[in-house]
Amino acid sequence: PFYFVEIAPYIYDGLDKTSAARFREAQQRVWHQLPNCGMVTTIDVGDPYGIHPRQKKTVGERLALWALGQTYGREGFNYKTPYYTSLEVVDDKAYVNLENVGGGACPMFTALDGFEIAGEDRIFHPAYAKNKTPSRLEVSSQEVPHPVAVRYCFKNVPPKPSVFSTGGLPLAPFRTDCWE
Repeated sequence: PFYFVEIAPYIYDGLDKTSAARFREAQQRVWHQLPNCGMVTTIDVGDPYGIHPRQKKTVGERLALWALGQTYGREGFNYKTPYYTSLEVVDDKAYVNLENVGGGACPMFTALDGFEIAGEDRIFHPAYAKNKTPSRLEVSSQEVPHPVAVRYCFKNVPPKPSVFSTGGLPLAPFRTDCWE
């Protein structure tokens, strides 16, 4: 088995730039393409001005959960990082499908932060997101009547993450587009 830690939020070439977000995206591809591989996200424990997250215990516990669940076959807990799987657009709303959310993406029945949405003009606007089902989020913005892409925490230093599995693991940052 090979388990690794996603690069944490840090200022790098600018808070709102996406160089680190694109690197995280590459790390997720490795996770999904290699057999017997796992990745923990640190999107919620990073420090924009300190390259190494201070919350080492949180990171270590997440890696230990992977080892217990995947390597040693322990059951009864959520250990896999939640991630984006697909996007569907219906009328003026985008629906984001997720995997590894345990009993469902949390919190339920509240607006979720960190989402952006764009139309064919490729200009991203802050978006309103909410849970539609346990593993499906509805994302929209009045600024974007015909959405084509969604991003979540896709910046070097994103806003505070708002989507977690029922086990308390944060949703890995993602984008549905391949622009820039």
